[in-house]
Amino acid sequence: MSVTHIVLRQRKGKETLTGGKRVRTFQAIYHVKCNSINEDPNTILAHPSLPTLAPVSTWPTDAGSLLVDRDPQQDMDRPDHWVVTLSYTSSPDIRKPDDVAENPLLRPAVIERSPCQRQRIFTVDVDNNLIKNTAGDLFNPPPEREEHAPSLTITKNMLNWPYAAELAFTDAINVNPITYVSRGIGYGARLVKCNGFSGKESYENGFNFWAVSVALEVNWDGWNKDKLNCGFNEKIDVAPFFRHIKDAGGAEVTEPKMLDSLGHYDPASTLSIPCKSYREVAFADLFTILGIT
Repeated sequence: MSVTHIVLRQRKGKETLTGGKRVRTFQAIYHVKCNSINEDPNTILAHPSLPTLAPVSTWPTDAGSLLVDRDPQQDMDRPDHWVVTLSYTSSPDIRKPDDVAENPLLRPAVIERSPCQRQRIFTVDVDNNLIKNTAGDLFNPPPEREEHAPSLTITKNMLNWPYAAELAFTDAINVNPITYVSRGIGYGARLVKCNGFSGKESYENGFNFWAVSVALEVNWDGWNKDKLNCGFNEKIDVAPFFRHIKDAGGAEVTEPKMLDSLGHYDPASTLSIPCKSYREVAFADLFTILGIT
């Protein structure tokens, strides 16, 4: 559906004395033809041939008279035809604040916060005591508890969909600390993950735009966690170059055991292996796109 033809049919104006002050008013009347009888008034008003409320439009021969109203009316006898009446005035008192069209692209980002719940295995209670049964063994399966961390949704109106940013930041985590104290945002490195972009194409005050929302989730343990260097097998120097680790009695172990940096069994080892599950990127560009600086 679209406008197929638009023409200016009439211009008229007059000057009156209002409250001891001379006021000039004008009207421009446009006839519009569409290719559908179900056209939306917003589509009519969005046509580039029609002057806009914002940026401010003035009467062609009177720069002191401002456009204050745009009224689209459908012709009931010919529903694919519309008449759009534009009204101008030289009186700033007539131009009400509500008539001033705000550009939705200039609005600041809106931040929503909510708790994000996840289940977590724990083997130590709040008093730092191991949780064991009466035989002194850890529970199998281990107990779980609910934990919560902040979840943020940041919404910003954008002229175009941010394809490049969506590709760059979705499922990535912050490599550097994030600090925007004035907006209530402050987190250490690798604690925040971008869960993706969502949005809706919108039209308001003569502007087409995308209301883009970015979902961020905090994990106080960090998203890229190091893994203990442990396993059931260890390296040896002869073929087949590995073997199942055995306990002091010669039985194969049933729980993973710690390994040293060469892959040999070492019960004293505390070595961890970096495990990057997520890409680590600088989030500064993301917050710049969202208008948060």
